[in-house]
Amino acid sequence: MATKVALPPSVEEIPHLLNPQACRDWLFRQLHPTGPECPSCNRPIDDPRAVRRFFAGRVVQCDACDARFSATTGTIFSGAQMFPEDLAAMLVLFAMGQRDADIASALDLNRSTVTRWRRTLNDHGAAL
Repeated sequence: MATKVALPPSVEEIPHLLNPQACRDWLFRQLHPTGPECPSCNRPIDDPRAVRRFFAGRVVQCDACDARFSATTGTIFSGAQMFPEDLAAMLVLFAMGQRDADIASALDLNRSTVTRWRRTLNDHGAAL
């Protein structure tokens, strides 16, 4: 089951989210509020180096079952061909009430891609 994605709670968070690493951190912490764990065996990832790699958006390997995964594996964003910072920016713009055409223009995306993400997020419980 996909994790419900939280939108930024306030406009004050937007300047912080303009930094690409901050965007990745914010998005991945929304997707994994209790920290990284293997999507195959649910074992928490404790190795500090693996945790850093995970939150940097890189692939890590589970010590218990050898599964390889990233922070988006098994989430609503699994397979998304967008940078995490663009996903975070899109969520912020959704929360601000921006139109799909404006979001597509700002992020250099096709409008149908933005509309599909809005629909998918709504279907998963985000109030957009």
